[in-house]
Amino acid sequence: TPDGEAGVARAIVWIFVCCHGSRDRRCGKCGPELLDLSRELTKDRPVTSLACSHVGGHVYAGNVIVYKAGEMDWFGYVTPAGLASILSSALGLPEADFAAAAAAA
Repeated sequence: TPDGEAGVARAIVWIFVCCHGSRDRRCGKCGPELLDLSRELTKDRPVTSLACSHVGGHVYAGNVIVYKAGEMDWFGYVTPAGLASILSSALGLPEADFAAAAAAA
């Protein structure tokens, strides 16, 4: 639903991707790729995807945190295909809505 500004919808899902490359280069490599993909896959949906600093567990890069309706889920070893699955679950949509674009990444 609009939040008072024309064409701006409120996010109902927040995606945080660790992109802290100075802490661990794996986060610095896969984090920005996952962030770009998340933004591309959700560009017309009520989702805000943001880079975040180190969240711990850098050995599990890519780290993705999903915040929705007061609940938070933390995922590690996230790949583009895994991100498609995470987004479909978070938004309650078929994975096919995201899988083709994620496979092309």
